[in-house]
Amino acid sequence: MKKLVLIVAMATTLMSCNRYVNVKLTNGAIVKCLNESRIDFPEYTQVCVHNNRSMWYVCEDGEMRDTVINRKSGAVKHRLGKITKLY
Repeated sequence: MKKLVLIVAMATTLMSCNRYVNVKLTNGAIVKCLNESRIDFPEYTQVCVHNNRSMWYVCEDGEMRDTVINRKSGAVKHRLGKITKLY
């Protein structure tokens, strides 16, 4: 039973690791982004990321430019970057 619990815990951990990707922005900053689309992006793929309330997300709305959108819930900053792997 202990082995089964350990295997399930390891599988859950490994599956959840791919939800975050590191993105190097055009200004050189590296941010950790939540990838809700669950697409496994190869390294150096250009993606759009947005920041809302101190959390970075990979864009799913097709936005591919640097913009700031003001909404009632706060400003949403869209930035371009490339997927990078940190070793």
